[in-house]
Amino acid sequence: MKTWFVMVFFILPFYLNPFASFGKDLPKYAVWDLEPRNIPAPHARELTSILVSEISKLGRYEVYSQENVRTLAGWTAERMQLGCTDTKCLTALGQMDIAKLISGSVGKIGTKYSISLNLFDTQKVKAENAVSEFCNSENELIELVQRAVRKLLGETKGEVGKQQPRVFGIKDKCEVPIWNVGDKWIYQNTDGTMKVEEVIGEEEDSYILSSEASKGYDKKAMNIKWFINSKGKKEKYNKGNKKLFDFPLYFGKRWEADYSGYAPVERRTVEYKIEYEIEKIEVVLTKAGTFQAFKIRMTQTRWDINLGGTVFWWYSPQVKNWVKRQTTSQRFYRETEWEHNAELFTYELK
Repeated sequence: MKTWFVMVFFILPFYLNPFASFGKDLPKYAVWDLEPRNIPAPHARELTSILVSEISKLGRYEVYSQENVRTLAGWTAERMQLGCTDTKCLTALGQMDIAKLISGSVGKIGTKYSISLNLFDTQKVKAENAVSEFCNSENELIELVQRAVRKLLGETKGEVGKQQPRVFGIKDKCEVPIWNVGDKWIYQNTDGTMKVEEVIGEEEDSYILSSEASKGYDKKAMNIKWFINSKGKKEKYNKGNKKLFDFPLYFGKRWEADYSGYAPVERRTVEYKIEYEIEKIEVVLTKAGTFQAFKIRMTQTRWDINLGGTVFWWYSPQVKNWVKRQTTSQRFYRETEWEHNAELFTYELK
């Protein structure tokens, strides 16, 4: 009887409140999907994911997406589509121990883009803050969301993503990272365009990363083994960056790779040699933050004409991927997108 009573005492709160937990909790924030206004709905969904990620990276809030709330609370899809700015809905969220609700919209009027965010206090059942930010280009929307949410929550840019990652010394080894489905990295090229890399699946011996095409990274060393071709079939990956990450990484490590590539100007296949070396461990500044990183020199040479170029990559253990890329020979690499200058813009780890 006593055992049964103890079990009920500890389990019952979770049935009454699916958001309940023991110990010292962070304040719980719910983020409603951004409403698209004169922009594509997929853009709004992606910006909502980035909004959730930015709040989570602050490390001071427990964040729930609209879908999380719907699933945990058992609300219907029709109920969720009604929004949640009325007293009844805010009160219901408050009863689920959610302290704040963030909702808003992303829109376009003429040539101007806008992000509008609202912060509601579910305990006091009232609006607490509202901000609007504007830009002139679709390419600026991600940064606009980041700026708007910091302003909404009263955070400064320097506080975003504050944490204490491991500091690596020159004698330390960086072991292969563990990726999870949903891990995402967004990079910005020098021309302002964005590129998204996301872990979309996992096999027994590899992770599946979606980039220009889905690629298979082996779990032992993170070498790229295969990609999905235009016919939806696996094909051996044979490009210069196939062994960019050859874990473990450590200062002074060197490794090589050879591959054959098609030269569009000459319309023939040529042979290349790739040499890698970890030159140093240093702090690198990106738009996503400041990270300690392993600087990898990648030197690519054509065997037949002894012509080549060098690309530097910076890998961050904290981010679990590269955070910056810089080439010293844009002429040699002008037709190779993955070797143009770029840096990490934002990221999300599950």
